[in-house]
Amino acid sequence: MPEDTPATSLIPGATPLLRVSFLVGTLAAALLILILIWDWNWFRPMVERKASAELGRTVTMSHFDIKDILGGTPAVVADGIKIGNPPDFPTGSQFGSIDRLTVRVRLMPLIGSWGKDLVVPEIAIDRPVGDLRAGPSGSPNWSFVLPQRSSGPPPEIDELIINDGDFQINDPRLKANFRVLVHTVQPTQGNRGSLVASARGVYADQPISAEFVGGAIMALRDRGEPYPIDFHAVNGATRISLVGTVRDPMKFAGANLELVLRGGDLADLYPILGLPLAQTPPYTLRGHLDYGAGAFRFDNFAGTVGQSDLEGNLSVKPGAERPLITADLSSRLVVMSDLAGFIGGAPGTGVSASESSTVRAEHVEEARSSNLFPDIPLNLPRIRAADFDVRYRGAHFENKSIPLDNISTTLKIRSGEVLVNPLDFGVGTGTIAAVISLDARGSVIHLRSDVDFRRVDFRRLMQSTKVFHGAGVIGGRAVIEGVGNSLAQVLANGNGSLRLYMTGGNVSDLLVDLAGLDFGRSVMSLLGIPENTDINCMITEFGLEDGLVTTRHLLIDTKEADIIGKGTINLRNETINYQITQDPKHFSILAFHAPIDVTGLLKKPSIGLEPKPLLERGGAAVVLGVLTAGLAALIPTIQLGLGSGNSCSTLVQAVAGK
Repeated sequence: MPEDTPATSLIPGATPLLRVSFLVGTLAAALLILILIWDWNWFRPMVERKASAELGRTVTMSHFDIKDILGGTPAVVADGIKIGNPPDFPTGSQFGSIDRLTVRVRLMPLIGSWGKDLVVPEIAIDRPVGDLRAGPSGSPNWSFVLPQRSSGPPPEIDELIINDGDFQINDPRLKANFRVLVHTVQPTQGNRGSLVASARGVYADQPISAEFVGGAIMALRDRGEPYPIDFHAVNGATRISLVGTVRDPMKFAGANLELVLRGGDLADLYPILGLPLAQTPPYTLRGHLDYGAGAFRFDNFAGTVGQSDLEGNLSVKPGAERPLITADLSSRLVVMSDLAGFIGGAPGTGVSASESSTVRAEHVEEARSSNLFPDIPLNLPRIRAADFDVRYRGAHFENKSIPLDNISTTLKIRSGEVLVNPLDFGVGTGTIAAVISLDARGSVIHLRSDVDFRRVDFRRLMQSTKVFHGAGVIGGRAVIEGVGNSLAQVLANGNGSLRLYMTGGNVSDLLVDLAGLDFGRSVMSLLGIPENTDINCMITEFGLEDGLVTTRHLLIDTKEADIIGKGTINLRNETINYQITQDPKHFSILAFHAPIDVTGLLKKPSIGLEPKPLLERGGAAVVLGVLTAGLAALIPTIQLGLGSGNSCSTLVQAVAGK
């Protein structure tokens, strides 16, 4: 008799294999139903803890879900995300929030690689909001310390979508408080999509507005297609435009970008670009921006700074302590007033509407001040903020008082130590050659300047007067050393000497060039010497001690008379107390002129006759003898500055032999 089928059989007459298959299918169906109906929000606390541990901040969310599992690219969705601030911020304050974060993941690559290959077709961020600011300790809340990751391929992200991003940035160190709005534009036929951002508010204590349109964020990694950039910003009087493409934007390599800088003062670029430049008049510069060998390059730029033109190449190489700025610059025309900012003065004319408010205020102060020398302190932190290697050449100078022909100089700055060597000015066939060193490592600047005047063409100097046309050659040397944080302070504490010699020319031309047209003519009139009296030789030597200039020798030898000067110039209060006398070489009623006193402020001195009784002619001769004592020691210096065989050497030898 055949055995009966067990009552427990699920499928009568089925084989064991079929029964197992049925059980597995039933379990799979049950699991699928469970997945479809499962409330994934049950995992929300675990996800919050994991995110908080990763960011080092408290992270909460209102809902967590996983959708579209059966499609092969499930979407992980988190709603109402809130990210807290660091512990030193007020309790309950937020770094930011996201209305909805959606991350789609391809399952098959993830499963096939045992979880190593993460392919993300899309990340969508809806309304990210951030409040970026510095905390009570000064540390910014946007600085995250993320845990170290084991080496492996990074996630492959195909598309990033940002909708209605809104970020407020507040940083007192940068004097910044501005709002940034950001969103992405989805790709369409013939358009790869783009990232759009705008900013409004205050930066560096100046109003700022900026617009940026770039390629899609994911296009940043696509080296086969150049990444487009269109950026425009206005910060106070400064305008920046950057337009073009970058072949490898992650390394900023292969750039084809045009950079245009325009503003009222190049010094205003420091808080924006980190370039510690001197004050300048309004400027416009246009060139090519690129990156290579660890440095940003502004190549083949050209434009104007004030009334001067400027062109060349400039590179900025970031460093651990400070950047290195290297530049090779040149100008066809240099207007002297445009360079005033390099010595602490107010550059430009002071009347341009496009000049920065700081420069305009300095011009007003200079006009109001009774001081002649700039007393604006040099900015020590900026001098130390970068190292410089700069070469500059100017083909032609334009200056109302001293028509220098050209300039050639090299500037080096290392850790606050400044060396300008050489600083050469061409004047006709001669040269004014200077070496300037400046130590700004301490709280007070120490400066030394050594200037040689080598066969300077006096005819060229007199061309600026457009009245006189003198001739002659000037030579000599000046050495000044002092401490202070402005030119006025350095001179007020200065020590050194000045020696100047001249052969040829005439007296009226000399006084006009040294003191101005009206002043020079007044002195000539009081001396009773004809305007066109020729100079045989001029010898001057001044000493400088603790800001007080004393006359060692001042002798002008002419056909009509010997002109003698004595007195002091106080650079501490910028006053002059000087006397000019003459010793006629032949009798004339006009020869009995009283000494001339030059007194008052250096910026606007006054001249008048000495109120004491007139010097007798013999008295002037005694003064001449005293002042010419020791002149023989100056002969080697005279020959260096004027050349051998000059009339000054002959005069000194004759006087010394008496």
